[in-house]
Amino acid sequence: MLFAAEPFAGRRDDEGRWPDAQVVVMAITGCRGSFDRVSSEREVNIQGFPAWARELSVGEGPTAGEVYAYEYFINLTPNRPCELGRSLVVRTERAAPGEHNENKNVLDGMVSTLRFADAD
Repeated sequence: MLFAAEPFAGRRDDEGRWPDAQVVVMAITGCRGSFDRVSSEREVNIQGFPAWARELSVGEGPTAGEVYAYEYFINLTPNRPCELGRSLVVRTERAAPGEHNENKNVLDGMVSTLRFADAD
């Protein structure tokens, strides 16, 4: 399912991804994330799970410090060690089609409607 601020046409690439999507959803195992490039974050609670809404910035090069993405990192197994747990990451990037602040608003709205039947 794809979410966007307004209707858009999309297509899958050869690997089955949607390159035109404004929001990317990743279910991951462990602690993978963009912790080393977090430029700002706020702790939130998503249906009882600890989560962080954060802006990510470029780490090196001529655009170092420039914000490139906004994401939620949701810990679905807070009672397990991070490296053994499961997480959900939803992200929109500045390079995505559309206006970045509007895409952030869509992401906020999308995350506020998440419901987990049994995450553990």
